[in-house]
Amino acid sequence: MNGEPPGPGRGTPEIEPERTPPGQIGVETTLDADPHAAREPGRDPHHPTLDSGPGEWIGPYRLLQLLGEGGFGAVYLAEQTEPVRRQVALKVIKPGMDSQQVLARFEQERQALALMDHAGIAKVFDAGTTASGRPFFAMELVRGEPITQYCDRQRLPIRERLELFAQVCSAVQHAHTKGIIHRDIKPSNVLVSNQEGEPLAKVIDFGIVKAMAGHLTDRTFFTEHRQLIGTPEYMSPEQAEGSLDIDTRTDVYALGVLLYELLTGTLPFDPKSLRVAAYGEILRIIREVEPPRPSTRLSRSVATIAGVAASRATESAKLAATLRGELDWIVMKSLEKDRQRRYETPNSLAMDVRRHLAGEVVLAAPPSTSYRLRKFVRRHRVPVTAASLVLAALLAAVVGIAWQARVARTQAVKAELVADFMSKALSGVGPSVALGRDTTMLREMMSAAAARVEKGELAGAPEAELALRGTIGGIFRDLALYDEATKMLEPAVPLARRLHRGDHDDVATALGDLAKLYSDRGDDQRAEPLYREELAMDGRLHPGDHPSVATDLSNLAGLYDDRGDAKAAEPLARQALAMRRRLFPGDHEDVAESLNNLATVIGGPTGLGDRAGAEVLFREALAMNRRLLPRDHPRIAAGLNNLSVILKDLGRHAEAEAMARESLEIRRRIFPGDHPYVATGLNNLALLIQDGGDLVAPEPLFRESLAMRRRLYPEGHVSVANDLANLARLLLERGDAAAAEPLYREAAALYDRTSGDGFWPTGNARLGLGRALLALSRFAEAEVELLRAQRLLANAPSAPPTRRRQSLEALARLYESWNAATPAHRARAAEWRKQLATLDAATLPAAAQR
Repeated sequence: MNGEPPGPGRGTPEIEPERTPPGQIGVETTLDADPHAAREPGRDPHHPTLDSGPGEWIGPYRLLQLLGEGGFGAVYLAEQTEPVRRQVALKVIKPGMDSQQVLARFEQERQALALMDHAGIAKVFDAGTTASGRPFFAMELVRGEPITQYCDRQRLPIRERLELFAQVCSAVQHAHTKGIIHRDIKPSNVLVSNQEGEPLAKVIDFGIVKAMAGHLTDRTFFTEHRQLIGTPEYMSPEQAEGSLDIDTRTDVYALGVLLYELLTGTLPFDPKSLRVAAYGEILRIIREVEPPRPSTRLSRSVATIAGVAASRATESAKLAATLRGELDWIVMKSLEKDRQRRYETPNSLAMDVRRHLAGEVVLAAPPSTSYRLRKFVRRHRVPVTAASLVLAALLAAVVGIAWQARVARTQAVKAELVADFMSKALSGVGPSVALGRDTTMLREMMSAAAARVEKGELAGAPEAELALRGTIGGIFRDLALYDEATKMLEPAVPLARRLHRGDHDDVATALGDLAKLYSDRGDDQRAEPLYREELAMDGRLHPGDHPSVATDLSNLAGLYDDRGDAKAAEPLARQALAMRRRLFPGDHEDVAESLNNLATVIGGPTGLGDRAGAEVLFREALAMNRRLLPRDHPRIAAGLNNLSVILKDLGRHAEAEAMARESLEIRRRIFPGDHPYVATGLNNLALLIQDGGDLVAPEPLFRESLAMRRRLYPEGHVSVANDLANLARLLLERGDAAAAEPLYREAAALYDRTSGDGFWPTGNARLGLGRALLALSRFAEAEVELLRAQRLLANAPSAPPTRRRQSLEALARLYESWNAATPAHRARAAEWRKQLATLDAATLPAAAQR
């Protein structure tokens, strides 16, 4: 239920003055400071062509203060006087330093910054040459302090440090999308300041960037033999050895060093030892020596760990325990000597950090069965993105089979059977599956595994078969392959009953899996008794308050809400929320989920009409998730979406649209490129704009979503049908029935193939197709589609009454318009009008109660 699931699914503030600690103005400084660098003699400060020290002018910029100085360039705090008045950082080549190499590096930096547009990267405003011909450029003045100093001074806990680190990854990722590799990421090049009460990190100093494709400048940029370009402590092995084949993973390595320092207060390698070593020894250390894990480094630093822990607002023992495990894995994967084994991108590193913060499975985890089992159990307590569900399900398969192998450890034949089965059936699952990008491969792999199960290859290991049926069936269900899912999940229930006489958790799980399948297919009549049996069984197995019972209550409430019976859903949703509040006092993800669910019941499209009450609950859920989760997280995006729907219904359309746009922006940052969750955000925003009466702006959003889903699901998927139907409805409302008709026809055929007649959107697509044909005066074809739509919607228990009403209204209009309404047609129209009046009479009392 959950309003909008976190996975792919359906559908002026007060200005606070920026405070910067004294002496903490951050600037772009490419090279090490040179306090002895010469300056040009001063000139008349009122002459606009002067270009020397503070108080003088470079074009429209008056130099105020020298902020930083390197061997080749200087950075000034400057005031721009026209066409706008503002303070900037002005970088200029120093006199006598205009060699080809220096000019090329300077131009590279300017062009790199000009290419980028990200909140975490300083912007270039202007460029030119001084009166004496030295190049300069003006850029955004970055105020702040190095990220490590900021975090220590603010005593930021580990969670907040990780959230800030994820911001840095986002900025570096943006640079990579523009073809720019930074090559010198370190604390002094990542400055943090407070913006409206929140820390904001900015990556600076793109002085030694590398272009991934083409050239940033037409000048050649050489480095001398054995000259290290970058900072040794943060340098990747391939960068240290001077390789020309530098790619984005060299920045991933530096980010890993930065994360190491944020967590432990120290570096992977001792900087003093590294700095005094000979060139060859530096290379050897960086290329060959494995640094200790963060938790190990802390355990060795008995003398300093108390201070490190204090600056992280925790205790020594707790800090080591926090780092041990997942954070160790994430850091060490970033620092792999072999870049093939590192994270591919800063975004993938940030995603693993966010997974850790959200309690999800991290991709850096070693193949530990117990670890994955714990994570899988936790993940099944809450809705997740469809892509993550697929990954969790695959992990569950590995866990289930490994567990069965241990149970049968005294039976070597069974253990070998299980190991061989898993090796053959689940080999080749990679990150692309987790991102929802390779569903074709996933479907083929699961189909092969299902065939092996059906052949009885696990007959000698029934518990393993039960685990595999649940896993494979769940994946098929997530892919909307309902027939295949049924073949896996229906036999799982009797198999579980044979294995466990009476009440058992495995039986309850099998009942719930099958109930969810039936519910997704729109077959509430078969789903309800299974959900009720699961609830009763869990109640006997776990008397009193228990997470499984709360989940069962939530699932049953969702079933009633989906079919429009909010009065039956409300007490169950309230009971689930009350139980979870008792189980988890304070902030907890399950409590936030229940707040979301209850809000949907009382204020959703088919709810009790209490929009104001729903807004309060949605806001509480969103605030709780913001405290629990990283800033960019699917649940945050879902919460914003849910609020936008309620605010739209309350008539606060501008506020609703702003939230929907923020939700989409989060989705795009979490999942760059094609992803079902991004497509959902596009659809949600388009629907909201359309409901506001704009029939033009939503079209490109709908089309982008549809194109994305077609690439994600080349063999078809129910979400592709949803997108087709949404776009067709927009075109039909706009009066373009000719363009809507083929889209509706494709959607209806896809619904038929993926979902069947019991799924009410199938009837809805046929209704849209019939209405388009009616608008085109193709009456005979319209009659076929509208009669079929009316039959489908009448027999689908979860179909909204409004859709059934629309089908009756459309049939009446058809016969009133056909052949100038012959007597026979008028009689048929009267019959449908009569049925329409009966339906209105039946639904009017319920509507009045709302």
